[in-house]
Amino acid sequence: MKKKLMALLLAVAVVGMYSFGSIGSVFAEDTTTPSIELDNSSATLYVGNTTKLTATVKNADGATVVWKSSDEKVATVSDGTVTGVAEGTATVTATAQKDGAEVASTTASVTVASNKDSEGSTVEVSNPKENSGSTQDVKYAQTEADAAKGSYMSYNIGENASGTQTIDFGNDFIGAWDTYGYIMPGDGFGANIGITNSSKHTYQIDAGSLTVSTLELKDSQKIATIPNNALMELFGKDGSSFTLSDLSNSSIAAQLKKVGFDGDLFDYYLQYYNKKYNTNATNLYDLPLAARNDIMGSGNQTYSNGLFKITAEEKAELEKDTNNLYRFTENKDGTYDVQAVSSDSRLTDMKYLHLLGQCLQMDVTGSEWSDFKSTLRSGSNVQNGTTEYLNNSAVYQNAVKYLSSVNGGDINKASSDAAYVFAVFAGLNGPNTGNAFMNYAFGLNMSIQAKQIDGSVTVTKKTSDGGAAKASFKLYYKVDGSDNYKYYKLNEDGTVSWVDDQNDATMVETDTTGATTIDYLMPGYQYYLQEKAVAALSGNSSDYDVYNDPIAFQIASNSTTSVNVTDTVKKETPTPPTPVVQTTSYNVVANYYTSTDGGEFVKDNASEVTLKDATTVNVGDTITATPEDSWMAYNGNKYGLDESKSTLTKVAVLDRATNTLTLNYYRSVKNGSDDPDNNNKHNGGGSSDTPKNNNNGGNGSSTGTATNANTPDTGDSMDLVLWSMLGVTSIALAGVVLALRRKEQN
Repeated sequence: MKKKLMALLLAVAVVGMYSFGSIGSVFAEDTTTPSIELDNSSATLYVGNTTKLTATVKNADGATVVWKSSDEKVATVSDGTVTGVAEGTATVTATAQKDGAEVASTTASVTVASNKDSEGSTVEVSNPKENSGSTQDVKYAQTEADAAKGSYMSYNIGENASGTQTIDFGNDFIGAWDTYGYIMPGDGFGANIGITNSSKHTYQIDAGSLTVSTLELKDSQKIATIPNNALMELFGKDGSSFTLSDLSNSSIAAQLKKVGFDGDLFDYYLQYYNKKYNTNATNLYDLPLAARNDIMGSGNQTYSNGLFKITAEEKAELEKDTNNLYRFTENKDGTYDVQAVSSDSRLTDMKYLHLLGQCLQMDVTGSEWSDFKSTLRSGSNVQNGTTEYLNNSAVYQNAVKYLSSVNGGDINKASSDAAYVFAVFAGLNGPNTGNAFMNYAFGLNMSIQAKQIDGSVTVTKKTSDGGAAKASFKLYYKVDGSDNYKYYKLNEDGTVSWVDDQNDATMVETDTTGATTIDYLMPGYQYYLQEKAVAALSGNSSDYDVYNDPIAFQIASNSTTSVNVTDTVKKETPTPPTPVVQTTSYNVVANYYTSTDGGEFVKDNASEVTLKDATTVNVGDTITATPEDSWMAYNGNKYGLDESKSTLTKVAVLDRATNTLTLNYYRSVKNGSDDPDNNNKHNGGGSSDTPKNNNNGGNGSSTGTATNANTPDTGDSMDLVLWSMLGVTSIALAGVVLALRRKEQN
């Protein structure tokens, strides 16, 4: 490329409680017809929250904007401010009126989401440029040395927050890159994202919630037309000889007609590059990379990059051209750089996909900045392209592993203000980012979720005769591996601590007029409520027995467990209330692995295969998976179960996800052979407790007929019955006397 590429403009939209923003390219436009545009064509907000839509009216001086919602039960609108009323969707219409008549209108789709998971909660985001209200300095990389150290953006979960919180960091990251970095081919930007927690709840980052997604392309995101091999052949010109007029839509259409081509530029590109590379692509993105690089102006071209310098007067004349589109960029000397752009959305789609797959690289895997930087400049081999984060790829899974490794996902686990900090790198691959991307606008969403992992218990007091009463309880849990207990204490600031001395504990008081809720309890513990006292309230003469047995219960993340305690009226033979029984559920899933020619086993299924849907059981029950023959078949192949690598039994707990039983099936095959004899000869590397396992073919079951090699040969087919006789406990026995007798056949 002869000229240094100009900075690319990036735009990001963040859904949720934040506004959408974009940087669009400048095109020649109609200056006579009245029109109205909204800054966003869609918006998402929670019930009770608001967002602002801004309308721009053109070619209608003195016009006013009238706003209307299609369903005010879902969302209302006043002067562009949209308020979420109830869960659902509505259409907001902005109408430009002049002299009482409508001259133009446009709409925006509004989605209102339920905030029952985060009711009353807020995500407090420190402005990354002003650092408003942050307890940490926000630092950005202004040089490569600073970038190597990492910039910093801080986010805080507000003190009233509860439920799942979504941290949208894409807008801030791209804004910082645009402000402090260089959005140039071969350059990148790095930032550390720090998350703090001011709420009383315990939060943990859900690594698998990392979301990188594209935006819906707008008409303004057109593709610049660059001299390439296809156009050079069409016009019969050298690349350096092209003029701005040659590259206009009308000029290209006229040239296609002149050479007798029946189709548009899209069709011409397909025909030219399919012939050149001997392919049969039906859309441009399916063409070989070399073809797309040529269309986009990357590679080794030395001819014109499709950028031309013009004066302000020439720009004014081009803006009057309604048959063609141009993109203008103002220079410091008052001149303008201009490119001709195509209005074909198919070319726009190809360009956007090419950008994400071959140009824009990301790294959320904990790599070193210097390593990431070198991949941007060293060659055309794109590593960690953005498209890798749009699906469940190996790159995305590496990102999940990295995010899971940071403090185990816990926020405020360490003593630092932002205990959870992760790094994000982004940059443009130098060799693959071609001339067509000059001054191009594109968008990207990036977010991650923090999930509330603590829960609560609600204690409801009842009496057998319906009388009013009050009671006091102690709440505690047993420390694993010891005989010690930790007792609940509610501190003055509303936080919860657990103390060793039960005399220092806080009594849980409740009565029959309402329930008492205890918050901030963690999953994974066996909690107990012990009633210590019960008394009738005023107006009730009954006398009640204290329920003496400890009431055991468990907590699930971000949920409430209910405990109902009924005290009975004192009798000569009191009847204790029925203990609380909690129910849960479990399911059975499987993974299938294949080894080819004795190589490493590779999982065949992309996600776990459900063998048995959720089944209800009581907490504390033993759950067991009994393998079925049909489970050994997957995708037309038969496998053998490796019990040593499977979980066939557990004790059920309240958390349903923990109750999953996982079975792992294996098979070995020879390369190029589907011989069923090769299918089930591997037991996963583990030893089998079954003396003889009948799974070398046939039904593929890992549980065959067991044959005891020590069974004596009696000469007939009669069964042997084993009897065990134990001596009286008062007699010292040296062992167990075993007697065998022959069971007669019927």
